[in-house]
Amino acid sequence: MNMKKKLYYYFLLLILLSSCEEKINLKVPDSYTRIVVEGEITTEKKSHLIKLSVTSSYFVNQPTKYLSGANVSISDGNVTWQLKEKEAGHYYTESDVQGEVGKTYFLRIENVDVDGDGEQEVYTASELLKPCANPDSIACSKIKYMNDSVYEIKLWALEPEPVGDYYYWKFYVNGKLGSDSLQKASYTDDLIVNGNYIYGYPIIRFRKEQAKIF
Repeated sequence: MNMKKKLYYYFLLLILLSSCEEKINLKVPDSYTRIVVEGEITTEKKSHLIKLSVTSSYFVNQPTKYLSGANVSISDGNVTWQLKEKEAGHYYTESDVQGEVGKTYFLRIENVDVDGDGEQEVYTASELLKPCANPDSIACSKIKYMNDSVYEIKLWALEPEPVGDYYYWKFYVNGKLGSDSLQKASYTDDLIVNGNYIYGYPIIRFRKEQAKIF
C-alpha cells in the first residue's frame, strides 16, 4: 500500500468519526421550588445540625441557596428543642441534646415561604431512632482502584434484623471531615445483607489528599 492510499484511508476514517458527532440541546422543564432538608438525630451528646436549602434548575451552576429565618424544632413527644440559626440555613440544637434508641423524633419547620406565593408554610417529618449494628472491627488500607492509589475502609459487623435499616458513614482525614456533603456521602440499605454477618465490606474509598470517596 502506497503513501497516497494510506492518507486516503486515514482521511476517510476521520470523516466517518466526525460524522458520528451530533450536538443535542436537551430541554429540561423547570419544576417548582422545593425545600431540601439535611440533618440527623443520633445517640451522641452533641449539637445536632439541620440544614435547610431550596432546589434550583438543573442547568443553573450556582452555590446552594440556603433558607434563612425559619423556626426549626425537634421533639421526642415530651421534650422540644428549638434550634438556633448560626449561619445561613444552618440550624443547631444545644450541645447537650442526645437521642435515645426506640424513641420517635419529630421535626417541624415553620415561617418559610419556599414557593414564593406570600403564604407561610409548615413542613413536618418523623422517624424512629433505630439501633445500629455494632462494628466488630474497622480497617483502613491502601489499594489499587481504577488504576489509582486510594484508601479503603472496611467494616466487620453483624447486621441486625428486620429489614429496613439504612446506613450513612462519615470519615475524617487528618481531623478533617471528608464526607461534608451529600455528594461525598456513603450510604446504603440492608436489603442484601439483612440479618447476616458482614465480612470486610468496603464502605468508603477515598484519596488521602482530596478526602474524596468513590
